[in-house]
Amino acid sequence: MKKFLLVLCVLLAACSPAFSASYRMDEDGQVYRNGKIIRNAELYPVDGTVLKWMNDNNAVYIFNPANPEKAPVRVSLRKGEKCTDVYTGYSDSFVLSLQSNYLLIVGANGKTIERVPGFGPIFWVDEYRFVFTSCIPNRKRPGGQLWLGAAVFEYFVDGAGITETLTTPIAEPTETENYVVSGFDGVTCLVVIDEVSSPEEWSDPDRNPNETLREVHMELPAAG
Repeated sequence: MKKFLLVLCVLLAACSPAFSASYRMDEDGQVYRNGKIIRNAELYPVDGTVLKWMNDNNAVYIFNPANPEKAPVRVSLRKGEKCTDVYTGYSDSFVLSLQSNYLLIVGANGKTIERVPGFGPIFWVDEYRFVFTSCIPNRKRPGGQLWLGAAVFEYFVDGAGITETLTTPIAEPTETENYVVSGFDGVTCLVVIDEVSSPEEWSDPDRNPNETLREVHMELPAAG
């Protein structure tokens, strides 16, 4: 019985936050895990900032090289997930684009606020909204393509910070059309349309989408 309790205590300790690995970045930009340098750490920039991020042990770590003594922001991912890009969000929050075709909206503390089907790049409309390419999870076309649309994501905030979020479609995919957000011009959302004449054409090996792609300007829905 004592042996069982000892094993149970060890397992519980291993699962506790205090037992989790500690990470830091020194003034030269080297990253350490539990005091040991991570050789060839793959660090990537957070758009438009001095911040750097990396995938490690089923999590994303966001470092501030300007303040190396500060612990990195840690964002837990689901098993097998990987981040492909990190963007600054509202205030001190972040937006992570995942390989699983989800955007992860996280707070400044790294806690997940929302998982949104879609991926980057994102384009800011104002302080509270950005546009992005949305998708329908677990649904593919005959040729294996995702069902893609255009959408706007919005933060709602009060004095305490982010209170809720809202995703509103700008253009939803159809049987014969996909939409990919390519930018924001200050007034309208720029969207590239990939169109076929019939659903079966998606799987045509001779189809050349470059012959039919066209970029259009789409009005944004009113803010929530």
